[in-house]
Amino acid sequence: MLATAQFTSGILALVTVAIMRSSLGLSSVMMIDVLTFTLAISMLFYVDIPQPAESEAGYKRNSGIWKDSIFGFHYIIKRTNLLGLQLILFSSNLISSLGETLATPMILARTGNSSLLLRTVMACGGIGGMVGSVVQTVWVEPKRKIHGVLGGMY
Repeated sequence: MLATAQFTSGILALVTVAIMRSSLGLSSVMMIDVLTFTLAISMLFYVDIPQPAESEAGYKRNSGIWKDSIFGFHYIIKRTNLLGLQLILFSSNLISSLGETLATPMILARTGNSSLLLRTVMACGGIGGMVGSVVQTVWVEPKRKIHGVLGGMY
């Protein structure tokens, strides 16, 4: 469901910016963007974020971030299935991040800097992501959960 919301907001953002840019101009859109960013950041100063009470086990251990990190690495390394899943997710995220970073310049280079075609390709990607996330939401969970994780990635 979270992926559906993310892809839907991406599609709606493209449409909203296109309408705002044509009616208000680029400088007004950028000004609105800066103002909404400033508003969002300023809300962090007014929200009280409570600190959770420390558990008795946490108080006794209180080992620090380095010892906790080393414990976590040892935990993952001892469990080869978990290590394999972590490595698959790491490599998949690394490669997809590189691809997402290069997608806009590659599309613009191939289309002669056509912003209309760029928006069209990005909207199609958003629609595909939204449809895929809806399918995955209603999809019956497989018997082995790893098949669901790997199937959802590719």
